[in-house]
Amino acid sequence: MTNPPENFRARGSRHGAAKLTEADVREIRRRYATGRETFAVLASAFSVSPQSVSGVVHMRSWRHVEEKADDLTDGHRKASESS
Repeated sequence: MTNPPENFRARGSRHGAAKLTEADVREIRRRYATGRETFAVLASAFSVSPQSVSGVVHMRSWRHVEEKADDLTDGHRKASESS
């Protein structure tokens, strides 16, 4: 049996084994970016492993989830605002 094309695969929270939602992923990335919370603290808060949090933060997993403009921290600005 062959793998289904990329656009037919369940991604993110649509995957049956997903423990996180797209909103959770954005929140994990936002909270980690503040520098106040470790992988272990975030993992406990979201009931996943620290390795899962690392994958989310370093874009090894949940790559399809992008930041929303509202999620940007003070250190990150949109390209249109940097001029």
